[in-house]
Amino acid sequence: YQETKETRVVVEKMAGKSRESGFEFTLDEMREKWLTKTLTALFRRNILSEFDLTVYNHRRDIHLFYHLVKNRKGFYLSENMGVYRVHMGGINSMKAAIVNSEASYQCYKELYKNNRDDFTREMYLKSILSFLNYRLYSGSVHISYFKMYIEALKLVRRGKELKWIVTVFMKRDLKAWFKELF
Repeated sequence: YQETKETRVVVEKMAGKSRESGFEFTLDEMREKWLTKTLTALFRRNILSEFDLTVYNHRRDIHLFYHLVKNRKGFYLSENMGVYRVHMGGINSMKAAIVNSEASYQCYKELYKNNRDDFTREMYLKSILSFLNYRLYSGSVHISYFKMYIEALKLVRRGKELKWIVTVFMKRDLKAWFKELF
């Protein structure tokens, strides 16, 4: 396990729930940052019979962990439980940002289409906006992205989500300023 800045922020926010060995979490905490790490995940095998992952075309660990935590709590262990040897073919952070952005979009789209709950709706919305923002500022704009933006508008349910819709057109530094302002 290699702690990232984003994971550390969530871990610090969870400090109130913290025990010496770790803390419990639900899907609500996973809205902010994905806490699970495939390398060190432990769960009871019988839980796998409670859901069907074959309904997904773009299966990833996101699908598995969503279903594992959907109706129960997870537990985040603070201690390192495994070691990962970094190599070019096996870690997402080494892939181009657009590859990860598109994979995230496909995964959350499927999760939302098959589950239609608030968590998958919000994560699908975030993945659309992240993908569009990346494409917009990488110089790759296509008419089909307008359809994605309309899809994102249909997903908005809260005021904070409307703010996300506006910030998709902003570069990272301007986006940070805007979020502080509102």
